[in-house]
Amino acid sequence: MARSAAPRASFGARTLQPTRAVRKWLQLRLHAWLRGRSVELHQVTPNYLAQIDVAHCPITRVELSAATLEATDASIDRVRNDAAYAAGNLAVISSRANQAKAD
Repeated sequence: MARSAAPRASFGARTLQPTRAVRKWLQLRLHAWLRGRSVELHQVTPNYLAQIDVAHCPITRVELSAATLEATDASIDRVRNDAAYAAGNLAVISSRANQAKAD
């Protein structure tokens, strides 16, 4: 048996797929790390990100999509760019609004 197949043979295939909130949480942590920013890990959790998720962008009022690589994709943004990724400093907006804020 190949080395990479040994854990799968012992524990089986993964049965649960990560939720959208878990994927966003991991993405947020990776982007923060790549930018040298800190993330408040006790309050910024997948559950918190699910709580702040919205159906429409509060800035452009368009319906938000997920993982379509369009300007309407939901994006988690820091309200104050000089502050950390912390609860109370995060908002879900469209990728277009996030890009406009960066410009």
